[in-house]
Amino acid sequence: MNRPQFLVLVALTALVILTVLAVLGAGLGLFPDAKDSLTKWGPVGALAEIIALFGFVTRALFSKQAGHQLSLLLGPPAELTDIDITRIQWAEKDCIVRAGKKRQPVTLVPSRAGGSFRIQLPSGFLESIDSQQPIDLQLMDGKGNRWCVRPFFPSENMVPLFLLESEEKIIADYGDPDR
Repeated sequence: MNRPQFLVLVALTALVILTVLAVLGAGLGLFPDAKDSLTKWGPVGALAEIIALFGFVTRALFSKQAGHQLSLLLGPPAELTDIDITRIQWAEKDCIVRAGKKRQPVTLVPSRAGGSFRIQLPSGFLESIDSQQPIDLQLMDGKGNRWCVRPFFPSENMVPLFLLESEEKIIADYGDPDR
């Protein structure tokens, strides 16, 4: 629940509590001038506020969060931990995220968590798939090397690259230039 939703929840809850207390106070004779109107319309108002509060809470808790972004880091292949993958220039038109039959382009952005990339999924992609459906990535760099990320679930946050090319070619393309 984000901050604006939390503030609305607090305001609705306070309104319900104040209305219920006003109706109870009128029933006990604390507000003699407003007793007739509060005892007549107060319960209706409180019921409407409770229904609105219930609807708001239900929607906030059970709806898919629009704009939810997967925080996914892409790490180097296990067999090439010495390679600085942040040197890779990705051919973005050839970088695809897949889930079942859905295929959409994906963007890879160098991450502040050194030696990795952050995956930027297309807007609405996660909302369009089942949270229990694995997703995978098919990637190509600017030198024509093919890479992949094997199937993983959206709840995972760090996934390794896998080579679809020979290690020798990758080392030649991205190995330490000082060696």
